Amino acid sequence: MNQDSILVNTPLHWETPFMRVQFRPELGSVDEIWLDYAEDFEIYLLQIKVVEIVFNSGCHSYIADMTHFKGAAPSVIEWMNNFWWEFAYNCGVRNLGMVVPPDIFGEFSVENVLYCEYARKINSQKFKSYEEAAEWIKQYK
Repeated sequence: MNQDSILVNTPLHWETPFMRVQFRPELGSVDEIWLDYAEDFEIYLLQIKVVEIVFNSGCHSYIADMTHFKGAAPSVIEWMNNFWWEFAYNCGVRNLGMVVPPDIFGEFSVENVLYCEYARKINSQKFKSYEEAAEWIKQYK
């Protein structure tokens, strides 16, 4: 990804053609919306950016809408479990509403990143729609 493919880059909003991360004050959380397929390195970058925006916003919650997520390579899942969950927890992430992709590959990817020690420290719930996740996340505003 080159600098030209970043559409928005502020402390509370980051957007590319394949994802949008934005603080939503009305929900007291951050949205992580997958718009299209992303390469592994783009997934790493997104996961760091979402934690950065959660930290910058002062909230402790976010919604990961992975409806358009196509699954992650084993190396990405390993990175999530060995680095990202601890990083997210140490930066203040406490609540995560996940809108799970309807296909088996997306579901499998989500299930495989929820089993490390730090993943269990973050209050995570799976949902079928963004609206359900948004309603749930409001309680942590």
